[in-house]
Parts: sequence; C-alpha cells; structure tokens
Amino acid sequence: MKNRYTYLIWLGAIVALLGTMGCEKQRVRVAPKFSSYPPFLAADPAEVDELLSEMSTDELIGQMLILRICGEPSSQVYQWARRGTIGGVIMYDIGLKPFLVASDSLRSIAAPLFWQGTEASLLLNNQFNDLPVFPAEATLRVSPAADTLREWLSRIYPAQALASGVHVSFSINVPKDSLSEENCATKVCEELDRIIEFNRRHILSMGHSLRPSLFTTPRDSIRVLDSLLSPYRQLIRQGIGGFWLDPAAVGLPRQPAGYAVKLLRENLDFSGLLVGETSTPAMAEALLIAGADLLVINDDPLPIFQYLRRLVRNGALSRATLEEKVRRILLAKVWSYQLPEVQEGELQDGLRTTLNKTAPKPPIDRERVLAHFASEDWRVLQHRISEASLSMAHRHRQLPLSGASPRSYRIIQYGGAKARSFTQFVNRYAKVDTAYVLSDTRWESQWRAELDSLKSQYFILVLDKPEGWKPADTAFLSAIPRLAERAPTVVAHFGDERQLEQLDTSYAIIHAPERTEDTEALMAQLLFGAAAGQGRLSPALLQRFDYARFGLPKVQRLTYSRPSTVGIAPEKLAGIDAIVNSAIGKKAMPGCQVVVAKSGQIIYSKAFGYHAYDSLQRVRYDDLYDVASLTKVAATTLIAMKAYEEKKIRINDRLKSHMQLSRRATIRDITIKQLLVHASGLPAGMPVVPYLRYRAVPGLMCKEKDYFCRTKSKPYSLQVADSFYFNQRYINEIWKGVSTTRVSRKKTYRYSDLNFILLQQVLERRYNKKLDHLATAQFYRPLGLRHIAFHPLSSFSPRQIVPTENDTRWRKQLVHGYVHDQTAALFGGVTGSAGLFSNAEDLAVLFQLLLNQGTYGGRTYLKSATVSYFTSADHGNHRGLGFDKPDEKRQAAHARSAPTLSFGHTGFTGACIWADPKEQLVFVFLSNRIHPDARNRKIFNEKVRERTHQVVYNALNSYRFSLPELD
Repeated sequence: MKNRYTYLIWLGAIVALLGTMGCEKQRVRVAPKFSSYPPFLAADPAEVDELLSEMSTDELIGQMLILRICGEPSSQVYQWARRGTIGGVIMYDIGLKPFLVASDSLRSIAAPLFWQGTEASLLLNNQFNDLPVFPAEATLRVSPAADTLREWLSRIYPAQALASGVHVSFSINVPKDSLSEENCATKVCEELDRIIEFNRRHILSMGHSLRPSLFTTPRDSIRVLDSLLSPYRQLIRQGIGGFWLDPAAVGLPRQPAGYAVKLLRENLDFSGLLVGETSTPAMAEALLIAGADLLVINDDPLPIFQYLRRLVRNGALSRATLEEKVRRILLAKVWSYQLPEVQEGELQDGLRTTLNKTAPKPPIDRERVLAHFASEDWRVLQHRISEASLSMAHRHRQLPLSGASPRSYRIIQYGGAKARSFTQFVNRYAKVDTAYVLSDTRWESQWRAELDSLKSQYFILVLDKPEGWKPADTAFLSAIPRLAERAPTVVAHFGDERQLEQLDTSYAIIHAPERTEDTEALMAQLLFGAAAGQGRLSPALLQRFDYARFGLPKVQRLTYSRPSTVGIAPEKLAGIDAIVNSAIGKKAMPGCQVVVAKSGQIIYSKAFGYHAYDSLQRVRYDDLYDVASLTKVAATTLIAMKAYEEKKIRINDRLKSHMQLSRRATIRDITIKQLLVHASGLPAGMPVVPYLRYRAVPGLMCKEKDYFCRTKSKPYSLQVADSFYFNQRYINEIWKGVSTTRVSRKKTYRYSDLNFILLQQVLERRYNKKLDHLATAQFYRPLGLRHIAFHPLSSFSPRQIVPTENDTRWRKQLVHGYVHDQTAALFGGVTGSAGLFSNAEDLAVLFQLLLNQGTYGGRTYLKSATVSYFTSADHGNHRGLGFDKPDEKRQAAHARSAPTLSFGHTGFTGACIWADPKEQLVFVFLSNRIHPDARNRKIFNEKVRERTHQVVYNALNSYRFSLPELD
C-alpha cells in the first residue's frame, strides 16, 4: 500500500535516535567495566553507626521488613510506616498518580530512610494499572529491533525509577549464560548495563533467586559449582546490590545457619544483601537462618514482626546479628537516598562517580513524571513493538484472508479468557457468526456440535495456554487437523513459540508471543492483511512451516492505528469531537459517523449521537446511513471507470450510441464525459414533479392508472416506502419526458441528478445487469464490504439503519430504510444518483482503493491510469469525471486547506467524502441532518463538515516520534 511503511519509518527513527541498527545481525559487544563490590558499601559508615545507636530493637526489626501492597496503601499501612513496623513498601497494580502521592506521603511520615521498591522487570510502566501494557521480554526478543530496544531499556528504566522515587529494584535477571570481560551475549550485557545505570543513580539492584542447585552440588565438584556460580560472579563484579533467596533452597535439609551468605562470601567475595519472601513467621525464621537480611511480606506484617521480637528477646536472634543485618541495610539505604555530586556529562565515567561526594536526592517532580508516562511516544512504541512481534508462521495457501468469502467466521477459543478485542477486530473485516471459549473438560462434545455446521463456517481457533501444553491438551491438538480437513481453519496462537512445535502443517497459523488487548487487535488485522508482522521464528520452526518461503507479509488493507503513528497528535483531533457535539446540541443533526484514514490507516473512527432526537438508540460504527449523492462516486462512477477500462464505453461516446433514442430525442448527442462533469445542459432533475405532488394513495382497490398503491401488485412493483408502491407503467412516461427534455446549448457546469441516471442506463445496458448488482459484484463483495448496500432492509435490521426525513407531504411517514431521494424512490430505490446506504468505514475503503491507484487487499480493481484520469480536473471545468474537486468559486463541504488534487463528493442527507492523494488522506462524514425535517440547514450554516475536515488538516505533522527519555 502506497505510503504505508510506518513500521520501517518507526524502526528508522529508533536507529537514528540511538545511532545504531536494531535489525542487524547480533553484534559482538564489549562487556561493561566490572566494579567488584556493591557500591553502597561506600556509604558514610559514621552516619549509619549514628542511626544504629539511636534505634530500638523494634526499629531494627522494622528496617528488615518490606511490605508488598496491591493497590493504594490503606490507613493501616500508613500507621505501620509511622511506627516503624515496616521499613519500606513495594506497591503494584496501582495508578501512577496514586503511586506518586503515596510515595511522598509515606516518606514524609515514616521512620528515616523509608524504602520504595519495585518488581517491574523491563520498565516501571507495567507496575501501574492505568498505563498501557508495555510488551514483555518474549515480544521484544522476536522484534527486528531487539538489540537497540534493550540498550535503550537498560537506560530508561533506571531513569524512571530515580524520577519516581524508587530506591531498590528487585527484578534483575540472573542469566544462565556466562561471559568474558571482552565479549558478552546480548541478554547478559543487558542486565550488566542495567546494573551500571541503577548504580549511577544510587538505586539498589537485586538479582533473582539463588538457585537450589547451588546448595545441592557437592563442594568437591569444583568445576560444576564454578560453572553454576559464574553468572552470579559476573553480576557481583558488576556491582549488584543483592540477591533473592529461592524458597526451595531455604527448605533444604542439613544446611548450616548462614549457609547462603557463607557460599557467597567464600566463593564469590559477595558483601551485598540477601532478601527472601515470607508469609509465615516460620519461613521468616528459616530465611534469617539461611542468611537473609530483608524480608518481603505480602500480608499483615505484625505476626512476623512480633515473632522476630520474641526471637530477639529469647536469644534465638542475637542483638549483634540483628545489628549486623540492619547495618548492611542502612548502608544501602543511606546510599540510595543520595546522588553523586558530579559535573554534567561525568556520569559516563562508570562507577567511579559513586565514590565521590554525595548529596541528597531531589524530591519527586510529580508533574515531570506524569508527563513522561503520559507521553504519546509510549503508545506508538508499544503498538509498533507489538505489531513487529507477530508472525504469519504458516500461510497454508490461505493467508491473508480476504473477508469476501460468503462463509461466516466462527471463533473458537481454547484456553484463557474470551478474546474480546480479537473478535471485535475480526468483525471489522468479516462476519463473525459465533465466538466462545471451549471448556477444558467438555470440549469434545462442543466440537462434535461444530462439525455439524461446517458447510457455512470458516473456523478461527484461538489458542492461549501460557502455562504450556499439558498431556490433557494432546487430544485437542490432534483434533484440529481433522477439523481442517472438513472446513477452512486458521489457528491464532498466543504464547511461547515452542508450543508451535506441537501444531500441524495442515492449517494456517499466526503467532503472537504474548496476549494483550493490543496484540489481540493486531492479530485479527494480521489475519486479513492489515498488519505488518515482522516477528522472527526459530530455525527449527522455519524448517517446519512455510514462513521463510513467503517472507514477511505486506499490508494490503486499511488498518487501525493511533493518529500519532502517522504524525498526528491525538489531542489535535479533539476539535472534531467538539464541533460535532456542538452541532448535535444545536440540532444540526441527531448523530453522525466520522472516519479519518491517513497513509492507509484508520486513525479516527467515531459514532456520535443518536439515530433520532428521542435519544433512544445510539449511533454505532456499523450503522448504515442514506448517503444520497455519494452514490454517484461510490457506485456509478466506479462502474463507469471499470467500463472505460474494459472499453465498454468511451468518454466521448454519445448517448445515441448506447441507448435506443428516437431522432427527435434532445439528449441524443450528449456525451458520457458531459454527464460525468455535469456539463450536459440538462436540468437538475427528472420530470417527476407531478408524481411527487400526488396526494391520494388508494389502499386495496388500486386502479390501473393510479400512480400509487398501498399494497404491492404486478403494476405496483416499485416500492417507494413502507406500504407505498409506484405504478411501473409510469416509468416509461418519465423516460419519454427525459428524451425530449429541454437541453441548454451552453455546456457549462450545472449539477444534475439526471446526468447520472442517464449514465446508469448506459452502464446497465452495456453490462446487461442492474447498477446495484454491478456495484456489489465488481467492488463491494470482493472488497469484503459488509455495511454498504442498496435496498438495505433486505439485508439489515431496521435498528441498524438510520432514519431520514419524516415526510409529512408525500410519503406521509418517517422514511426509514428506504431511500430519501424522491426520484430514486420512484425508481424502486436504485438510481445512478442516489439509493446507496453505507457506514463510514466501508466508504473509506472505496476511497482508499482510489488513493492506492486502484488496488486493495492484494487485488487490482482499476488501473492506475484510470484513477488518475477520472480524479483529475482536466475535463473542461473544475470537476473530475464523476468526482467533485475543490474550487474557490464553488465552496463545497470540504476543508479550506484541501488541495486541488483532492477529490470527493457531498450528499443531500448531510454526507461528504474527500480523498487527498498528496497527504494520503481519506475523510468521511455521514449524518442524517434531514431528520426529521429536510429543511434543516444548520449543518450548512455552522459549516460542520468543512470545519471538521479542517481540523484534520490543522493536525497534520503535529506529532513526531522520539524514544521516551527522562535524564
């Protein structure tokens, strides 16, 4: 898709910002300089000794306890902090602002050196429940920019922690691999870099658990033990502050008191802290015996606090041992409350700066932190990382799906909570019949029921088993190939790619390394060629599946993205909401749909208001509006372009070449081109006024010469509205009037519905098919458009169709589901000038096809030259062939900034659509401003469509991506 390379642009931006390539082959990196000791040991011992001398036993015990809190701290937590019962907290699943407020409050009331900890792994973002989820390590690992992103993460995470008042990070991974001082693997270096960055900011770093194998390996197995200790040794030499104790290691039999500390002291020369997690007093005691200094508690800390107090009183825990542990804790706390006093730029000198003079850390700049995490850069980055992690692992001659299949889609999920976002976005591209989660225990009976409906179904199986395949899953996995033999089947797999090894090659497979709301939506789009999956597969899977044979998928359809992905700050589009809501409040219209697509991405799609002023039914994105004269460009002109390509018509052909016209017919010499540019000299409409003025409509006893009847019969076959039929015989009378209508000799611009009704006649005769059938067969069905149609009541519920005028003069009813245009209504609902119903998103697809120079979804519908010819204004006036164009003299409903290259159309019901090839922009506005009265002109007086369109132009280039930073 033209100009739809946002992923490559994004990747290039990262490369430019960091000065390195993220998609190159894995580089050989030089290991960071080793420190050889925990830097907090350089804290002022005199300050620590003074603190120790003033502490009671209870205060010493409190320094050892860290409370883990879900959500905002309760009043009891504040009381414990004030009394010194706890020495710090780890808050999670909490909003960012409440976190910052609680951090400040706790430090202000707590005993000196109260600690704020975090267990976030990659970034602080995921610690807060009101921020978008940042992709996990598994997602980053398969990204083409993995190396680049990791280098940035190792720097930004510590900066976040410092700015947010975090003193200790409990989340350093202990790699399984070792490294030399000259070279290191990427993942190991990432952890080493992170430790350096934490230490530069005086934030303590704690490594994940000391593994039980360290304590079960015989001491005489020196080579094995040395290999197991190697990763720990490297982290210690790097300056890590401490390690977690694995609960499994604590429970090992025949281990002497302090065995963990002894192992680290003797074998690794480690002087840092050890931390353990406990929920019971007994476990707390076992951890202390093993050598733990800090205890992390999930529940009420008082039972453990009181138990430790008793241990001290009865001598089981000596005051000297207690002070030794707390002295080490206080050294770390004093150090973590200070920053090195260095000159600007001196932080690049490694850990040397941590030995310099220190000063207290500044207070939390709350507004700065909130602004950092609220940055739109995060959302762009998260979206692009997630999209890049997806892979079309096995296409199996099926992918991407077109959405044009007459089959409906059935989404069946095995494992996990219902994938609502996935289902929602699949439904944007194809009809979803059913979506449900299989029962782990009753799936076989549910499966048999599915096999009975195979003829009309296309199956999408969503697999989500984060815990991995279990023996009980084997039967289900073996049943998938049997389903694939009988019906088209695609598997959408979320989780560890190693699970793909258990899947078969007899069906298509797409894969995402993690399941979030974002990846669900992107996986649905990947299915239909609307997302650019760049995820890499392991060599073993590359041999098994056809991923390598087809290469990376191309984006072929409109995708759904944030405005910022195309250089528009989201807040800049808020003006659309303001204008539209104001217009609804002033009763310019009851409701509307607005869609903006930029560079092949729908960046704004909203439904406003209600179907009617009774406010009973809200407008939805898939509701259908009567689009009035948009029919001219969304149906008739497209078919004319196709006929032009197929040489069924020529632009300068005269009507007499395609229609049976008498020699007296005044319209004989009008050309196709004159019809398309409204320069035919014809009047604005057809000679139908006598029929529109007719008021007497019989019921059952309709005479042969009556115009209308309330019941359908052979002559009264053209349905105008509900229980309102037109006599077919008068269609010929209307055409007789058309053939002899007065035609002006001046072939200047004069807008006329009759032009396109005549063009309709030409096209229907050339193809020997009705206009609505042509539009559906040539464009709507192959494009997979499901919310666009003539005669909408034959396919849609009235609740999905927005009403138009309450016609009190002619039809004597609310026009609902029937075309509002009177001429089109007389002709049974279909003319070349009106009759089409659609939602905004389907119209956006049609105009995106034109911006793509005739291609969409991997298929060519029109030639590029045809699109350029019809959308240009080189035909004698300001119009294109069928399309309206911006013109200073005739201000249509478009933005004043719309360039002359733009093309589109407006509709009487309050609709407009515009495409801008220069900016790759599609703008769609649909409303029922004529409800309940067609004389309502407020939408024109307020210039609602023009101003709304202008908001989009004003917002262009208002955003530029950069990697979020804090330092």
